[in-house]
Amino acid sequence: MPGIKLKHWLAYKKSRTTFFIILAALILIAIILLFWIRIFNAPPKSGQTTTIENEIPYRNDYIKAVNLLLSHPDSALSIAREKLKQAEKEGISEELIPYYNIMGIYYRNQAMYDKSIETFYAYLEYAMKYNKQQYIAEAYENIGAVNFLTYRYKDALGMFLKSLDIYREVGDELKIAWVYNSVGRVYFEIGDVEKARNYYQQANEIFNRENFHLGISSVSNHMAKYFLEINQPDSALICIDNALNHAEATNNNYGLCNIYLEKGNLFSKRGNFRDAIKNYLISDSIAEDLKFTPLNIYPKLALADAYTKQGKMEQAQTYLESANQLVKVHNSDKLLYKLNEVYSHFYENLGDNTKSFEYYKLATEDKTRMISQSETFQVYNIEIEQLSTRMEQQNMEMKKQALLLAQRKNTLVFIVVISVFLIGLLSLLYYFYLSRLRQQETEKMHRQELKYSNEKNQAVLEAELNERKRLASELHDGIGTQLSLAKLTLTNVMDRPDLALAKKEHLLRVTVVSIDDIIREVKNLSDTMTPHAIGAKGLKEAIKEMVAKFAQIRNYKIKLSIIGLTTELKPFASHAIYRTVQELLANALKHASGSEINIQLLQNEDDLTIMIEDDGKGFDTENPAIQKRFGLKNAKSRVDSLNGQLLIDSVFGRGTIITITIPLKDLNLSLQHTNSTLHEKNKSLYH
Repeated sequence: MPGIKLKHWLAYKKSRTTFFIILAALILIAIILLFWIRIFNAPPKSGQTTTIENEIPYRNDYIKAVNLLLSHPDSALSIAREKLKQAEKEGISEELIPYYNIMGIYYRNQAMYDKSIETFYAYLEYAMKYNKQQYIAEAYENIGAVNFLTYRYKDALGMFLKSLDIYREVGDELKIAWVYNSVGRVYFEIGDVEKARNYYQQANEIFNRENFHLGISSVSNHMAKYFLEINQPDSALICIDNALNHAEATNNNYGLCNIYLEKGNLFSKRGNFRDAIKNYLISDSIAEDLKFTPLNIYPKLALADAYTKQGKMEQAQTYLESANQLVKVHNSDKLLYKLNEVYSHFYENLGDNTKSFEYYKLATEDKTRMISQSETFQVYNIEIEQLSTRMEQQNMEMKKQALLLAQRKNTLVFIVVISVFLIGLLSLLYYFYLSRLRQQETEKMHRQELKYSNEKNQAVLEAELNERKRLASELHDGIGTQLSLAKLTLTNVMDRPDLALAKKEHLLRVTVVSIDDIIREVKNLSDTMTPHAIGAKGLKEAIKEMVAKFAQIRNYKIKLSIIGLTTELKPFASHAIYRTVQELLANALKHASGSEINIQLLQNEDDLTIMIEDDGKGFDTENPAIQKRFGLKNAKSRVDSLNGQLLIDSVFGRGTIITITIPLKDLNLSLQHTNSTLHEKNKSLYH
């Protein structure tokens, strides 16, 4: 069969080569067309947009700075400054843009709102320059937060909604939730608490779905304010405790400070000043550890106000003076407003209405100045609108380019469709041609297979007939002669009663020896027909015994090397392999006229390789007489029956090498047994 398959391949080689050349050419044409489509359809680099996963360089320094913002903000600021100094020397790059965001958040949390808005504007400008949608949205969101903290709620809401549109476009769920939370705070401050609650709930749903502790903590804190506003203090307390749990889970010290402050406010509004002061003190302790000036001031002002309401004016004055020193250092209009407001309450409780009114006026002036003073905010808002306008113009230009590219793409798609149609038509025509050719070759192959099968069967029958002739000769010449001799001896003893007893005993002993020889001869003959050692010890040991016997009989140096051959083969395969080795070894001993024979058997997972090499006189492998020699012919028949290959390499004066390769896929008895067992198990599962 291997020979027929090879001829079949050679017959198709020319036609298949032609087919593959045509197919390769068509594929090359298709690749070139697709390449041009990709070039014409590629958007300009300046218009590329990506989401946060591709934009922010999540390197160790950046991640470290982000994590430190809420626990050790000064360290976060140091990292951001160092990176931006590097940018001043080397030029700002996309990966350094987010450090502006970190600095802006730091200044915002420090109530340094002018610096914060300036930094966020730089962040927005670079984000628009590189057309980074995620950065642009973050800049809008944080500018909105600064506007919110300085009581410009209209501007804050506008910025939040701009960022929300971009976050929705890029599909950033967590950022959408943060903006919902911020928009809710705006509506809460302007008195629309139900609309605020609606935004808080939307944010809370996303944060819980993503299991985002930081967001859950923040929105729970704001929900507590909502419930306190609608006079549901118990629900407010539940929200505050939930906020604390999630803030502690993320080591959010900034959040913890604010939450304990809000929890104190909750108890203060309920008149429970003891628990209020307890929570204010915890908030103050966290703020001291953070060394974050605004956070240091708010708990002290809250403690002063709580002690004032209790009438403990000495303790209240102590915390007021401490807060006053921090406000002088920080110099923030918002903090001055809060300080003067608490001083007004303090002197009102002391009964000094004049001083109380003076501080009330100061607080009002601080708040008015804070809302109206900052022309910087207005200038930045104008510039932001101009940047937005330029960005919209760029987007319009990009859309025009996209439309032009779409037209080119449609033209190329039409060309590709026509090309594909022609390719398909040519392929179909060639397929019919090839199918017809294949049908002719298949019929030819079937005829060759039939001829080969007949030759193979004839070879098997001839091998069997020759084996029978050999057995008949062995029985007649060897065992038959010995039996005749034994019969004559016994007949002589029976027919001659006058023989002496000693003579009879001698003749009987001779007869017993003859019978022993006959038994050995029968055993040897039996072994040559079906070796007993294969069944008793396995193929490997049987071959070893056979080689050992040949080595004893003939004056040859025989070397045997067996690697593997541990797999249990089917009986007919083991017998065929044994007989093949026996035939070829006997052939070498009989005809090679050499002095040394090397036999190697090597088994791997897929096949068994047998190599028999002698140093004899060699022979002409093309000689028909030698090809028909019974030993070689029988060996080749057995190898063919196992779907194997037998190759002969021989040259006069150089010896002979015979190589046999036998595939083991269908001859492995253990594999067959395993498959059978699995089949039975599967059947039992279905029944």
